[in-house]
Amino acid sequence: MIAKMLGLLRVQFLLVIFSVFLFVSVIHKTSAASDYTQCSLRQNRTCYQYSLARRRNLTCAVNGDKFRNCHQIGNAGALNLTCIAPDACKQRCLASNCQSLQCNSKKCNQYCIRGRCNMECNSDECVQECDVSGCEMTCPKGAKRCTQKCSRGNCKMHCPLGVQYCKQSCNKGRCIMLCDGKECSRSCRYSKCLYNDEPENVTIPTVTSSCNRAIAPRQNICYQHCLSGDCDMMSVDGYSMQSQVCYGGNCNMRCNAGEKCSQVCVGRRCQLVTCTSDTCIQECIAGGCHMECYSKICTQICRKGNCNMACLSSNSKVCYQTCIGGGCLTSCEGENCSPRCFGGNCKHSLYQPPGLIATEACDEIQDETCVQRCSSKIGCAVTNRPSNPLKISNQTCSDGFCLMSCTGSDVCNQVCSGQKCYTLSCNSRECVQVCSGKDCGLLECYANTCTQKCTGLGCHLKCHPSVEVCHQICIAEKGRCSLECWAKQCVTTML
Repeated sequence: MIAKMLGLLRVQFLLVIFSVFLFVSVIHKTSAASDYTQCSLRQNRTCYQYSLARRRNLTCAVNGDKFRNCHQIGNAGALNLTCIAPDACKQRCLASNCQSLQCNSKKCNQYCIRGRCNMECNSDECVQECDVSGCEMTCPKGAKRCTQKCSRGNCKMHCPLGVQYCKQSCNKGRCIMLCDGKECSRSCRYSKCLYNDEPENVTIPTVTSSCNRAIAPRQNICYQHCLSGDCDMMSVDGYSMQSQVCYGGNCNMRCNAGEKCSQVCVGRRCQLVTCTSDTCIQECIAGGCHMECYSKICTQICRKGNCNMACLSSNSKVCYQTCIGGGCLTSCEGENCSPRCFGGNCKHSLYQPPGLIATEACDEIQDETCVQRCSSKIGCAVTNRPSNPLKISNQTCSDGFCLMSCTGSDVCNQVCSGQKCYTLSCNSRECVQVCSGKDCGLLECYANTCTQKCTGLGCHLKCHPSVEVCHQICIAEKGRCSLECWAKQCVTTML
């Protein structure tokens, strides 16, 4: 017994060590492949796989020679899990969205903690435990026993003809069970269950409410908890803070509380619209959320990905988006725009004031060098394309709002001492950006060598796989810089 406990503790300790190592690797190392088939840890004839972030296909296939079991753990991002093992498969989705989960083993167990899951089970015994809402489970025709436990509702279970025993437990919200098996069992506590003969697309009445869960007058906080989804929360007078938690998705929130507005969306497609408090926060677990913020501090955390964030006030001090699953869009008019994209395929656009017109003209040309000096408060732009290339393109921006697109020169340089410089694209032999202003935005680089030196705020460097060396020089302070590096060599220097 003691030896078994020590073995479990050793597994947990090694997984923690590996997770830290993997986190560093995600930030500083790159891999063009999205498939992962290796064992992160080997213990007691079990192959352990662990994925921290990004979009990834996780495959564990063992035949019994060395391993009899597979244990897959997804901590964040959008994952597709495939498990083939003789004895048992365990698949855990902690804070990720398991878009598809295929299991072919004698026994299959799936646990979904904070993200939605979709399980396809080819086993004698299938178990799905879902602590959030919106999970789906499909059992094979020859299964002996299939079980789904749903804590927050909006779950769906399908047991076709040939299944011996099928059971669904639904604690809250609404659940759907499509059962043609030999024996079907339901347990619906504080919930609404739908059966085969009922329409699947049931219209849930929209909840337009303020504080339907709890009110904390001493802390001056208004809460709304929405289990089934499709809730609205409008601005409520008399409270300095408002909070909405939406488990089923498709919730809307409008908030003008004085201190803080927060929305936590476990499902998909929530909207935090017209937030004007001092601090505005949206956390989106399953992805697909939208946020429009006029606050001093705007923050969006998007775990699955495909979220939109718009900071629409020039008075915003910080606009911060963390996109783990990838595919996010940020539009920013604030002073300090800091998007962080761990899953790739993100886009970042800055506010362009009226009168900013892209031009290919240089202020002067010296020895095959395009020189542009911008001191206009409405901004400048320079474009150098292969149709009329110059060896060197230099842009100096003193008052900000500068754009640069450089795809033909051997060397592209941008020096920004103002605010909101934005190097849209740089595809040359060498690309250098020096930023001492308030916000340099995004430098998206395809050059052989990419360098960003940032002594200001809000710098963001993204190096694509074609880059040989990607180098970011930054002040060692949280929130100063963001690096997405897919290059062959990634270098970070802290000042």
